Amino acid sequence: MASTTVLTDRLSGESRGFGFVEMSTAKVAQAAIAKLNEQTFEGRKLIVNIPKAPDNSGARRPPRW
Repeated sequence: MASTTVLTDRLSGESRGFGFVEMSTAKVAQAAIAKLNEQTFEGRKLIVNIPKAPDNSGARRPPRW
């Protein structure tokens, strides 16, 4: 594993329930996806996949209050 990031709420500082893991190679990443996707962890089902590229349309989402 090369790096990890857990996204948090700006106001409360609590986890938003997802994060990103950067793996050292594509082969290691595919093995992790195959092993962990749809497994249960602490009572919750994990969704493990390769993130989609951001939409570069220029439109911004309004803030979620």
